Amino acid sequence: MELFRQTEIVIEGLSPMAIKQQCWAAMLAKTANGRHLFSVSMEQDPPAMVGSAIVLLQRL
Repeated sequence: MELFRQTEIVIEGLSPMAIKQQCWAAMLAKTANGRHLFSVSMEQDPPAMVGSAIVLLQRL
């Protein structure tokens, strides 16, 4: 059984809002025990958010 689904974040050619939406989708992915995989602040600019998300996903 898969504990969590890895979320792919694609940034090429997307608008800042589309990038934010992908980051929110990834942020809401949870482990089986209900903990968030990671959290990002919506105040950050999109490239920084995506960078943070990718780094944290790679640490899993």
